[in-house]
Amino acid sequence: MSNETTNTDKPCTIDSVSKFDMDGFLDYVNSYDPKKLANDKVDIIVKDLLYGIAISLDDSFRYADGYKRFMDDLKANF
Repeated sequence: MSNETTNTDKPCTIDSVSKFDMDGFLDYVNSYDPKKLANDKVDIIVKDLLYGIAISLDDSFRYADGYKRFMDDLKANF
């Protein structure tokens, strides 16, 4: 077992993004309704999780235009 600790106060850098809001992402995911989630298709769940990641990286990725820009960036870099 490792004695290594994770410092969540230290921002990670992803290109021009200076931090990932882990607490915000966890709040977003924890807001899911398990009953509704059970009825969603896998692709919808994955897209929604990607949206949660996007807005946790940068608030400018909110809403449809921001999500599209995030997905374009993601496709261009992977």
